[in-house]
Amino acid sequence: PEPEPEPEPEPEIIKIKEILSNANDAVFIILDNDSLYAWGKNFNGQLGIGSDEEYVSEISKVSIDSCAYTSMKKLVMPYGSSSIHAIIEDGSLCAWGNNSHGQLGTIDSQKVINTPTEVYHNYTPELTVGVEKVYRISYPNYTNSFYISDGRLIYSFGWNDGPILGLGNVSGSYVYTPELVELPDNNGYVANATDLIVGNKTVFAQLDNDTYYAWGSNNSRHLGIGDISYAYTPKLVLDLKPSDVKKLVIDDTNPSSNTYAVMNDGTLYAIGGNQDGQMGIEGISEYENTTTPTKIEFPENSYIEDVIAYASSVYAIMKNGSLYAWGYNYNGRLGVGDEVNRKIPVKVELDGKIRELITNTITNGSVYAIMEDGSLYAWGNNKYGVLGIGSDAAYQNTPKKIDFNNTS
Repeated sequence: PEPEPEPEPEPEIIKIKEILSNANDAVFIILDNDSLYAWGKNFNGQLGIGSDEEYVSEISKVSIDSCAYTSMKKLVMPYGSSSIHAIIEDGSLCAWGNNSHGQLGTIDSQKVINTPTEVYHNYTPELTVGVEKVYRISYPNYTNSFYISDGRLIYSFGWNDGPILGLGNVSGSYVYTPELVELPDNNGYVANATDLIVGNKTVFAQLDNDTYYAWGSNNSRHLGIGDISYAYTPKLVLDLKPSDVKKLVIDDTNPSSNTYAVMNDGTLYAIGGNQDGQMGIEGISEYENTTTPTKIEFPENSYIEDVIAYASSVYAIMKNGSLYAWGYNYNGRLGVGDEVNRKIPVKVELDGKIRELITNTITNGSVYAIMEDGSLYAWGNNKYGVLGIGSDAAYQNTPKKIDFNNTS
C-alpha cells in the first residue's frame, strides 16, 4: 500500500503582545516572539521597513536583525513623533524614522532613516553603555533624546538649541551621537542617575544621592536652581529631595513655566511663574517668579494623590476622590463654571469620586474625567464636538456627563 501522506503542519498561532500607535498614524504590533510589524503613515520612514512609500496599508515586518543580535526589549515612540527607538535586550539601541535634528543618534546626518540602524555610542571604553531607559522630547522647536545607561550615566543627543541637552554652551546646532552629560563631582564622588523627568524645554535628573539636578530653559525660575535664565549644565535643585517626593510634574509648554512636586505626605509644592495664576498661591502677583518650592494650600485634611498640568492649567486629584483646579481657564477648561483664571485651587463639582483625569492637549483644552462608578464627564474646548456631550457649543465650562444611552 502507498504510504499515507504526511499531515499538513498546523498553522502557527500568532499572538499579539502589544500594539502601539501615535499621532503620526503609524501602527506597530509586537508579537509574543518579540518580532515587530508595522503599517500606516511612512512620510519619514517611521515604519522602519526600508520603503520610501508614504503610506503602507499591508502589515509589514520590521527587521531589527540589521542592528541587533538579541530580541527587542521596548519600543519608544513619543506621542506625535516619527522618530522611533528600540531598546534591545543586550543593552544596545536601534533607531529609525525622522532624523531632522540628529535625534536618532545614529551618527548619520541623513534627515530620514527608513531601516533600523544602531545608535552610535561616543564614549570612553571603560564606561558601560548598555541602555536601560530612553526619554524623548518631541515638541515644536525641540527634538531631543536622552538615555540612562546600565552604568547609571546620562547621554543626550539631538537638537542643541540653547541649553536643552545639558552638554554646556557648545557650538553647533545638532549633536548626532550620544554625548555624556557631566554630573558634578562631589568630593571625588559622582552620583548616578536613577531617573529623568523630561519636559519640553527642561530636564530633571534624579540621582542616587537623594538630589535632583536640572538643566534647560529657566526663564520662569521653575528649575529651582536660583535666579538664572539658562542652565547649560546640570545644576543642583534647592530644597527638594527625591526621597520626599512622590511625583514631579513639569509644565513648560508656555513661556511662564512651572514644576510641581507631589510629596509623600500628600502636600503639594510649586516653583516658577504665575502669569495665569498657575502657582495656586494667594498673594503672588502674575509677574512674580518663585525660585524655591512653595506650598499650595488646600482645605483641611486634603491629601493629594496626583497632579496633571499642561499649558498653565493645573488639576489636583485628592485621596477622597474630589478634584481641584486652578490657573489658565480659556474655554472653561478648569470646569468651574466660567472662563476666569483662578489663582488658588477651586473645587470642580463632580457627581461622585474621580478615578482618572485625561487632558487632550491636541485640542487645546478638552478635559475628561473617568469616575469610580465607570461614568465619564467632559468639559473645556468642544471644537468639532470633541467632548462627545451632544452639543455644538464651542466650549463647556462645567463637567457634563456623556450619555452612552443616547448614541446613534
